[in-house]
Amino acid sequence: MRSLHHLVTLVVLLAASVSTAVKSSDDLRGSGITQLTYTKQAVFGATVSSWCGCTLLSMLAFREVYWPGSNTYQVESTTKYWSTTTWNLPQCVFVPQTAKSVGVGIWAARLCSTDFAIRGGGHMPVPGFTGTKTGILFGLSALNTLSLSSDKTSVFVGPGRNWGEVYSFLAPHGQYALGGRIQQVGVPGLLLGGGLNFFSNRYGFAMDNILSYECVLANGHVVIVTADNKYRDLFWALHGGSSNFCIVTKFELKTYFIPKMWGGLGTFVGQPNFDLFYSFITNFTNSAYVDKGAGLVSLINFAPGQPDLGIHCAGHEGDDPDPAIFNEFKKLAFNDDSIFGMMTDTAELPKILGRVIVGQRHVFRVQSSIASVDALKIVHETFYGLTYSKLVQNVPSVTSCAVAIQGVPVTLLEKGASNGVGGNTFGINQTQNYFWYNIYCTWADAVDDSAINAWVKEVGADLSAKFRQAGLTGNGGREFLYLNDAQGDQDCFAGYGPNELTMMKKVRDKYDPRGIFGVNGLSKGGFKF
Repeated sequence: MRSLHHLVTLVVLLAASVSTAVKSSDDLRGSGITQLTYTKQAVFGATVSSWCGCTLLSMLAFREVYWPGSNTYQVESTTKYWSTTTWNLPQCVFVPQTAKSVGVGIWAARLCSTDFAIRGGGHMPVPGFTGTKTGILFGLSALNTLSLSSDKTSVFVGPGRNWGEVYSFLAPHGQYALGGRIQQVGVPGLLLGGGLNFFSNRYGFAMDNILSYECVLANGHVVIVTADNKYRDLFWALHGGSSNFCIVTKFELKTYFIPKMWGGLGTFVGQPNFDLFYSFITNFTNSAYVDKGAGLVSLINFAPGQPDLGIHCAGHEGDDPDPAIFNEFKKLAFNDDSIFGMMTDTAELPKILGRVIVGQRHVFRVQSSIASVDALKIVHETFYGLTYSKLVQNVPSVTSCAVAIQGVPVTLLEKGASNGVGGNTFGINQTQNYFWYNIYCTWADAVDDSAINAWVKEVGADLSAKFRQAGLTGNGGREFLYLNDAQGDQDCFAGYGPNELTMMKKVRDKYDPRGIFGVNGLSKGGFKF
């Protein structure tokens, strides 16, 4: 231990030769090593701390650290990301093989005051949320556990997986786990932010189906978090609290025997169809308790040179080839390329939808309202109005833009209360049905980044103001912003219940007293309190 201490001290002192200060750390006292921090002169910026953290980590876990110029560095910092807007070039890339290695990475970052970012599946399109231009990128690709329990009632999934891989693994067993509806979506971000699924009306959010978490805390310790052990409070907070508490290195999810499903994707054009479309979505959401096995997400879409397009993505649990709840749905004059019917297995629909959502650069923004036809008419007029008056002229490289409409009925919200810890963190008024809207765009040229981000913000701001003016905000006037679909500047936690937010802050301060995962902490990115 003494030689390791000398080695660590040498690295940090070399990095911090400009100015150093030493202080003890209660969190690291058990290791017998003193934490060193240093003051960085402005001329060095983050370079000194970044070099220190990466160099120290490469000594402690040399097989897991990659530097610029290596193929793994390139893949982990670019290719693993869904949107090119999130590409960054960190000082080094750390690809931990185990949860204990993640703890070593946190320890090295803390010792050198090195910023770090965490990337799981890489689907989050917010720049800077899962990457860093300095410091250490924790690429969780190697934490790729995928294992079914012996009784097939749960599946263990690592944060390096995406939902297409999970469904394809479970399908041969006739099993299913609640996760993303598109195969490219990563596992950890969706689960920590909520998680909507075609079967959520029956089973709740994906987060409400988590049995346990394997977590690495801010002090580097690896813990198992469940609803009935001493980490019960952390178990609750991770249900919607995002990345404010720890790094999750494994999830245990409930599985359900769902060997078959009906579903598909349909498109249509024309205003009469849009009127039927909005009526059906509203009726479906407000009467979802009639058939809890049914799910739906709908979009209104713009693409240059094409007519305004409506899109329905539907799913139904079981082997009913003609679910009655979709009878009104059939009145729409779908285009010839529409696909509906029995799926060969539950992995097929996410693959179909994954082929539809393509592009290079991506942005999300989220808004919400009470579920009503009036709200959908506001969305239609605002989205297409601003598209043709501003977007077309200002963003020449736009590929497509859409508003995804997600019905959130009371039956879905109520499922959270049965997760074993008194509900999730959302604190939403459960007497109302809602629509959540994901305003989404893809484009090709980075030159258009500012213009398209400004346009998306304008659409969102207009919708929010019009909903409030029409009395359609709901949730006691606190517009709920679902963080999995949010833009980086949105204050998602402002829409959570005030009691829930207070409790989450207490949990954060208990497990991360130094604020490593906090808004000003070493862990960069993600939505913070």
